[in-house]
Amino acid sequence: MRNLRQVVAIFGLSVAAFSPALDQSAFATQAEMRSGTQLETLVEPIALYPDNLLAAMLQASTFPDQIIDAGLLITNEKEAERIAKQKWDNSVKVVASYPGVLKLMFDKITWTKELGSAVLAQHKEVLD
Repeated sequence: MRNLRQVVAIFGLSVAAFSPALDQSAFATQAEMRSGTQLETLVEPIALYPDNLLAAMLQASTFPDQIIDAGLLITNEKEAERIAKQKWDNSVKVVASYPGVLKLMFDKITWTKELGSAVLAQHKEVLD
């Protein structure tokens, strides 16, 4: 759990650095606030992924439209050149290079959107 906190803390810094126009306080008031148990349940399916991939998945979940685009476009890991040409967030490009992970996030887009909302609205709580 300590490693997860470190990864998510680093992720939080990268979201803040690369998303300056995002008004997270306004987003938080619109998002459904989840309990600790609900957040655990939400993160549980990916908790054991390697730290670097987990960080990319958390950040990519905040770009569900790009996950949908990637899911429709990318069919295997051999499409690195195609991935590189896209104007997606780097986290989405990382996820797209793992077809199984991309498929999970694409096939379960409602979960992906909920995860992204939780990451943006309850960043600290997601760490716990």
